[in-house]
Amino acid sequence: MSDTSGESEDLERSGWFPRRRSYSASLGLLIFSFGTAAGFLLAFAGLGVVEESVGILLLVFLCILMFIAAFGLMIYVFRKPLLKRVFGFAETQLELFATPLSNVARGAVDRDSKRAVDAAQELVHLALARYAWLSTRRWVIGSLTALIAAMAALAGTAMLFRQNELLKDQTATLIVQNEMFREQTDTLTAQSTKIDTQIALADLSVQLAEAARNAELAASIVEITGELAREVSDASAVYLQDSVAAPEDNVALLDPEKDIDLGLVVRIVSASQAAKPYRYLDLGVREQDASAMLWQAAERRSEELPSFWSNVKDWHAVSAKPELIDRPASPERGQLLMSMVAAGIHDFERFNALQLDLSFASARGVRLFLCSLQVAQLRFADLSYATIRETDFGGAYLENTRFRKAVIRETSFARVSEDALSPYFLVDGAAFPTSLAGADFSGAFLRAIDYQGAESMLAVFDQGALIDIDFKGAALSGSTFRGAVLIGTSFDDAQLFKTDFDGAIVAGEDFLEIVATDAYPGSFDPAHYAMEPVDLDSAMQVEAFGLQVDPAEIEAHIEGKGFFRLQRVAPLED
Repeated sequence: MSDTSGESEDLERSGWFPRRRSYSASLGLLIFSFGTAAGFLLAFAGLGVVEESVGILLLVFLCILMFIAAFGLMIYVFRKPLLKRVFGFAETQLELFATPLSNVARGAVDRDSKRAVDAAQELVHLALARYAWLSTRRWVIGSLTALIAAMAALAGTAMLFRQNELLKDQTATLIVQNEMFREQTDTLTAQSTKIDTQIALADLSVQLAEAARNAELAASIVEITGELAREVSDASAVYLQDSVAAPEDNVALLDPEKDIDLGLVVRIVSASQAAKPYRYLDLGVREQDASAMLWQAAERRSEELPSFWSNVKDWHAVSAKPELIDRPASPERGQLLMSMVAAGIHDFERFNALQLDLSFASARGVRLFLCSLQVAQLRFADLSYATIRETDFGGAYLENTRFRKAVIRETSFARVSEDALSPYFLVDGAAFPTSLAGADFSGAFLRAIDYQGAESMLAVFDQGALIDIDFKGAALSGSTFRGAVLIGTSFDDAQLFKTDFDGAIVAGEDFLEIVATDAYPGSFDPAHYAMEPVDLDSAMQVEAFGLQVDPAEIEAHIEGKGFFRLQRVAPLED
């Protein structure tokens, strides 16, 4: 069968065949029908039904596709018999149209109507056969194309819906995983908390075991105290030998050089070295702290006396439950120090020369009167709430020692440049510097203190009261005097780099100018502070000041200079 598209187009243009509009309309109607059916199926049956019936739908499409393909193949194979049977022509080439056309023309010329009608009838049959074959072929091809397109569209839609469902499933899975992760995180957090608790308990057990081990030394310290008491009885030494002295002025004293056997001295030193610092339970009660005791009493009636409670509630805080102290300490060394002082030992130089170790000693509330502790080892010791008077700490190692809320009068922290006590001596103008780096005097009351030449970087004097303190030549860089009261303090040649006086109350409007002039050159800039006048009551609000001074005596002491509060208005440069 020799047929071309050009021939069909010529016939269409000649008017023999209908145009393709009917074919296009049929194809569009077919695709629309498929789309409508698929839409109704998806809309009313739901995607789940389509997913469940996807095998059946695919089978139906394939069956229709195979049927149309087979139908088209059958038409193609049996086209000649079919055309012969229906139209009487087995061939429909365009060349065959010439003979009927010529016969129609001859019949018309010869006025042979029968011949012309027969020729015209033959021509119509030939044209119909040609059109039937072309239409059938186009229908088969269009149907196959439409089915393939519908299958592709439906497959794409199904894949899109399937993808959406998978995304929904994935989202749901992620939500479940997030919930599982959250539960896992909560579990891990709880486990971490339990592990931290176990670690704390383990640490507590270790520290308590160390405490139990050190407790064995307490018996030895008690025995040492008994021997010191016997030494006191034998020596019958008194501080005041005057027969007219009042009984309360009699203070038992022991001369370590004469009254104490060297063996006992060595035992005391050995006991101090055997005792080791550890962390023990802090019950949150400071029996040496008067304000804490008042806090305890006020707390019990806080609901009945709300105004009074509001004034004292910030003074002190008791832990809700016992906890380990914040840093290691040695109560045994503190007990040893207090036992030695109680037994009449006020000169510690012989012990210090033999390496008496009072570092980390916990001696809260200790009373040191007329003691000499030159070159003593007191690093990290806790002397909070202590009462110290006329005591010499010259050349002592006091790094990070706590003097919180202590009352210290007429005491020296100055370096030892002369008058070193036996067995110490100075050679060629050497000196024993006093090491006070990080020492904590917060809330302490200090009066008439010699602080000359002390190495006291990063010391803390916050909320303290400092009256007549001589800081000449002291290294105070990085120290803080926040909220402290300073009266009669001297900073001649003192290093005040990055020293903070924010909130301090001072006497005299010229305080900043005097400090800037007297301090080590370039170490203090008065421009960092502004001054505002305050009254004596403001100074009395500082606990360490208000509890220890007589307002009338202080008014006379400042000689009408008035009180001023410093406020830092610029950051301290590096």
